[in-house]
Amino acid sequence: KLYKIMKSVYIGAVISTFLYYDHGSVSSNFDLLLDTNFIVSLLDLSSLEAYDTCRRIVEISQTMKNKVRVLNFTIEEAKALLNRKAAELNDFHKFESLNSRDILNACCRRKITNTDLERIAINLEKTLTKEFKILILKDQNELRVKAQNSSHYEKIKSYRHTNPDGILHDATACMYVEDRRKTKIYNFNDAKYWFVSDTPFTIPVLNDDKSFSETISADQLLNIMWLSNPVLNQDIIADLGLKKIITNSTNSKLPSSLLLRQLDTNIKKYAIEKIEP
Repeated sequence: KLYKIMKSVYIGAVISTFLYYDHGSVSSNFDLLLDTNFIVSLLDLSSLEAYDTCRRIVEISQTMKNKVRVLNFTIEEAKALLNRKAAELNDFHKFESLNSRDILNACCRRKITNTDLERIAINLEKTLTKEFKILILKDQNELRVKAQNSSHYEKIKSYRHTNPDGILHDATACMYVEDRRKTKIYNFNDAKYWFVSDTPFTIPVLNDDKSFSETISADQLLNIMWLSNPVLNQDIIADLGLKKIITNSTNSKLPSSLLLRQLDTNIKKYAIEKIEP
């Protein structure tokens, strides 16, 4: 009974949040650019909740004839990430699988070997274009150079202090969306183009000047898609949203993977008897 109440509250929050931002009808015409973490979730290499959310977005987009794209730089970044995780998989420590959003956790859950993960990376373009009907955007080097000196780059750099390649990637994606929009957007229904990220962190929908951001979270987008074309039962939307909130909240309380690795190493080093995970 309590869970049913929570689902009703969640659906009410989705509707009231949309009404807060825009009082018009909900647009069903989107042009989506996918982030690396969205691709990882779509491949079922993150949490089950993230996979379900991203898969449904792509499925609904196909039904609604929305365009779904990915930058060739995103493909490069995703491949590098998968190959790096494949190299780490042989030295994978059991405690590191506590974070359900980690690729290594998904490999453990799905019994994927490092060879399997390398094969997924090799076939990435084929999987995205053939299985998910996603268009790969190439020849965006000029935009990438432009992004390096943009306000997007400086803004992302201010809160992401590591992985400079990732900062440039996201700035390029934002520049792509900004160029397609051609002007600042103050009405949600005019925001046809979006850079979609599947992150556990909150993404502000509005900029400081009250214009709409170029980036939207997968959760926010799925909720809006449901409002514009409720092909999914509202119970499914509520279940997805609540499960993801619980998962993200649990993961946020976990120690870092480095600390977990050190703990696992010390247990193996100092344990007198054999310890089974």
